[in-house]
Amino acid sequence: MVPTEILDKRGILSRDECSVMKSHSFFTFHLLDEIKGFEDITRWASSHHERPDGKGYPFHLKGAVLSCGERIMAVADIFNALTEDRPCRAGLSLPDTLRVIEDLAVEHAMDGDVVGIARRHPEELDSLRLQAEREMAREYGEFIRGI
Repeated sequence: MVPTEILDKRGILSRDECSVMKSHSFFTFHLLDEIKGFEDITRWASSHHERPDGKGYPFHLKGAVLSCGERIMAVADIFNALTEDRPCRAGLSLPDTLRVIEDLAVEHAMDGDVVGIARRHPEELDSLRLQAEREMAREYGEFIRGI
């Protein structure tokens, strides 16, 4: 698992910290793989850093091997990562975020069709992201208070 010190670090991660951070998708696969009936969810969740050009991780899947769900998760993850505030930086604006994911689609690092859908609905996606963030913060707060 990724230690909180790395998740909350302000500033650039070291090479070793990046390696630890990248391990989360591999551990996600192994944790979810134990749950019967979660086969699709396991693939989607553990493959969100895979890329159509094969340069992703942890399994270096490529092209048509990536399901539609995996391609959607990859774009959603990048959209979320770029737009939300992180300990090391403020989130990007929607136009800047769209520019980044469009560039990734041109480089075959993201699915162009999925990026096209995101391009047509950025405000809706951002609204859903903010709603999920608020709900997660509320649930986390309840969890912590219950400990």
